[in-house]
Amino acid sequence: MRTKRVIAMLLAATMLTGLLAGCGSKTETSQAETTEAAAETSEDKLKIGVIFYSKDDALGQSVVSVVDYAAEVLGNVEVEWNICGTEPTDQIAAAENLIAAGCDGIMSIPMSDTVSYKTAQACESAGIKVAYCFRNINDEAMREEVEAMECYVGQCQEDEAGTAKAMVEYMVEQGYGKFGIGYVNPAHALIQRNVGVDEGLAETGAEKLAEYTIPDALDPQQHVSAINNFASAYPNMDAVILTSTSQGGGEAVYNAVLSSGKDMKIAAFDTFDGMMDGFEKDVIKCIVGGMYPDALFTFMALYNAVDGNPLSDEPIHLSQGYLLIRNAEECEVYDTYVADPDYRIYNEEAIKSMAVRYNEELTLESFQALQADFSMDYVLSTIE
Repeated sequence: MRTKRVIAMLLAATMLTGLLAGCGSKTETSQAETTEAAAETSEDKLKIGVIFYSKDDALGQSVVSVVDYAAEVLGNVEVEWNICGTEPTDQIAAAENLIAAGCDGIMSIPMSDTVSYKTAQACESAGIKVAYCFRNINDEAMREEVEAMECYVGQCQEDEAGTAKAMVEYMVEQGYGKFGIGYVNPAHALIQRNVGVDEGLAETGAEKLAEYTIPDALDPQQHVSAINNFASAYPNMDAVILTSTSQGGGEAVYNAVLSSGKDMKIAAFDTFDGMMDGFEKDVIKCIVGGMYPDALFTFMALYNAVDGNPLSDEPIHLSQGYLLIRNAEECEVYDTYVADPDYRIYNEEAIKSMAVRYNEELTLESFQALQADFSMDYVLSTIE
């Protein structure tokens, strides 16, 4: 359909040029320019669907902002969002709805390996591309099958295990060692965070006094109940370590600890409103966040593939670094720049450098090198 519209306009313009041939070369040149512009503007934009769990929490706001900005900079792509929560059935339905809406590619943050697998199957059947942000497929058989599909561009994930282990080690270095642990569900795509926490406990000799499982449907009240139980049943617990506090969980945990009256410290994944107050009151000791560029790099890898310029013939595996926020000063930098959805750590020039359409010298290696540069120092270097 797109090609037919362009051809039709070119033919019409050619006929008109013939009729006006006697008007001189100046008119002919102007008409040629008009024809080229008509062909360009008649081209339909690419459409990429994005499945995300929220647009209201800290990560969701940043992801929506940076992806929408990238699409604006690129010019030839529009984004269709499907904000569907974390339930597996809802995420699979979201993929099916975006396929039905005519998307050329889908980026998703799947909450389980099953969601990753079924989403890829749907995209393969529809003949469109798919990429996963903030995730890998842990099940080896599923991963191998998905990676064999033509639709699969690849994925990006963080060093979940290493970061979780580093968080435990940092807390022990600060003098804490009797912990209450909040683990993600064993079927969750972020299971490596649990692995890292356990490795940290084993290597440091820290003691796990109690644990609870954070529900997939991230109900903040579940966190509150667990913290209240920790505070009443374990008077010698000196800190809680949580592998997920998104969608209101961070605020709930912080307020629950304050309300308990106990001297318990907090170390957790996921940033949230009120962190600065927690650092200043010496209740929060470590927060892991700042990984939202994952979504930008995943989106750009998918965009290049959909635009006919794939960065690789094989599935791409990207790695996004976390930021460990460990004090009020680092929190201020984070709040001022990283957490502000309107602050562009990656500006127009940087985004175009990630697109083969604008940067013919782009390679997978240079793309990955730009991603690897992300750090607090990189953020500070973007400040004018």
